[in-house]
Amino acid sequence: MKAGKFTEAQKKETNSNFVDSHGEIVAYCERCGGQIPKFEIKEDFDIIDTIIKDLKEYNKSLIYEDKALAQEIEDYLKNKQIADQMKRDREEAKEKGLDYVELQDEDYQKFREMIENQHEEDDYIEDEEEE
Repeated sequence: MKAGKFTEAQKKETNSNFVDSHGEIVAYCERCGGQIPKFEIKEDFDIIDTIIKDLKEYNKSLIYEDKALAQEIEDYLKNKQIADQMKRDREEAKEKGLDYVELQDEDYQKFREMIENQHEEDDYIEDEEEE
């Protein structure tokens, strides 16, 4: 570093008439007309830029144009919750020394309600088909 005169003490030997720090650059810009204009690249210079641009557009189209995305997310979360509950039930049964999950009265009640709801849906569909 000393041989190449990279240290601050050696840089001071050669006085520059322009700028020595970022603060001086900012002060110069403010004195001579304000901010430095932002340089925008409007062309894709390589395949990587094109791929990044395509991925951004694809993700944006997935989010804004796919109306079923919210429903898919809700379904995923519901299925994950069910899978987690099943895993907890299996672990609980294993702790009790059972090979299967014991059913409670509320489980039978939920099953009966599900069967009744399916019958009602079937009846509704049959009525629509007859009309």
